[in-house]
Amino acid sequence: DCSDTDCQRVHPRDSVTAHFTFCHKPWDCSDGLPGTVAHETCSVLLREWYGVRRELEDWWLLKDPNFKRAKTWWDNIDDQRNLYWKAETVDQVYEHRSGSLNVSTYLGYCDSFGENGYRSLTHPDGWFEEQEKAVKKELKHQHKLENAINKPW
Repeated sequence: DCSDTDCQRVHPRDSVTAHFTFCHKPWDCSDGLPGTVAHETCSVLLREWYGVRRELEDWWLLKDPNFKRAKTWWDNIDDQRNLYWKAETVDQVYEHRSGSLNVSTYLGYCDSFGENGYRSLTHPDGWFEEQEKAVKKELKHQHKLENAINKPW
């Protein structure tokens, strides 16, 4: 609540960490508390957060022929392929950057204030399939445990 310091007036460049509770979560397309002493701080924090999101998406769009991936869920992907490899996914990434709300702050990720105005992050190709496999594996494991527990000795 900033009661021990004047953090509402501290510029983010003078901070080591930040928490969005006061300014509200970025995925709620917060207005940055206009009319308060915290407005400049909140606006800069929001702009930085959206900038980091943009960097992540840009990184996932890159192809790097020298990058060798470790054994992970995307092992089925050729080592030169980016994490967004399907044309429709790439189109969705760019579509999610076309919001009209204060583009200099929200970088195209918001259409309006509030969570309904947020344009969500596009998951890497194959992500949902891998999540589904992990859930099925966990359920199978739980079923085995239940059978072992309920087995008459």
